Amino acid sequence: MGFGTYRWSGAPDHVAALRRALDLGCSLVDTAPNYAPAEVRSRLGQVLAPHRSQVRIVSKGGYLPGGGYSLDAPFLRSLIHSEARTVGRGHLDAFLVHNPEHLLRDHDEGEALDRIGAAFAVCAEQVAAGTIGSFGVSSNVLATPAVPLGQHTVDDYARLATELGAGPALRYVQFPHNLVERQALENAFLDRCRALGVTTVGNRPLSPRTPDGPMRIADPPEGVHRASTELLAELVARPAGLGWLVQHWDEVASPDALDYVEGLVDRAPRDPGAVGSRRTARDLIAARRRELREAASARTRELVGSPGVRDTLAGEAGQPVTLRACQTYLRDLDHVLVGFRRVADVDQLAALFGDSGAP
Repeated sequence: MGFGTYRWSGAPDHVAALRRALDLGCSLVDTAPNYAPAEVRSRLGQVLAPHRSQVRIVSKGGYLPGGGYSLDAPFLRSLIHSEARTVGRGHLDAFLVHNPEHLLRDHDEGEALDRIGAAFAVCAEQVAAGTIGSFGVSSNVLATPAVPLGQHTVDDYARLATELGAGPALRYVQFPHNLVERQALENAFLDRCRALGVTTVGNRPLSPRTPDGPMRIADPPEGVHRASTELLAELVARPAGLGWLVQHWDEVASPDALDYVEGLVDRAPRDPGAVGSRRTARDLIAARRRELREAASARTRELVGSPGVRDTLAGEAGQPVTLRACQTYLRDLDHVLVGFRRVADVDQLAALFGDSGAP
């Protein structure tokens, strides 16, 4: 079980969750510079530092800071050194080419592979220099059959690394894997990865993307809570209300949007007269999060009850669905990345932490 840091904000709850996972034996942390601002990345490095000897830190690159995508050698070289300093105390255990399918917007597959090969050359150079320990690819399409840069490409990646004399340093492939997105189980793809000596890492294990939109594999929140509509009305009624939040609340309809708004609330000027408003705003954000989880849980119950999933799900009825899902994934994959945000979420999967023996 690995810790994914997408949407990790450095908030106290997020820090506590990461520390708890590390204390339980989490040995893999996945990150990327485009996941958060520089100050949050520095905070991540600070939290990881006391545990550096026990944890493998994997970062990624390809996205430009101001938008766009590039695998140009100077950019990647600079990014690797920056990431090593910021989160790895001078060393990354692995650096992955991040979503190279973006190259397909302007290039055919052959041209894209040439550019990935050039990126691998930078990675091989940095392995030789000791800045990274290994390299690989993280891609949303890698486990998909019969698409450009899909399943068949794992052999191309192995060939490119071998041609550079760095075959053994190609160690990781990362791709979405969950109860909905299960393409990695097709066409003996995972067997091929093992034959090549490549470690498989599944991401989005609890957040599948479906034709009907994203969903969350989780049990419904427990307890009775106030509705977001009630809290919004309370915020509107406060004389020192956060007017901008009230005005745009209808647009805040996703976990990412809630994270963004929560950050704005936390950074808003400290007005003594607005203490109650700030507290209500936080409660409002928490309520909307619960309601999103409740809606997602209804879809989860339907999914888990379907014959194709019910018959393959690990564990026993009555166990948390998140635990059963991750146990199922780890039958086939070397690592699964979960983006924990609360200590309670970490504790729910505590039995899955510890070193699997995979590199």
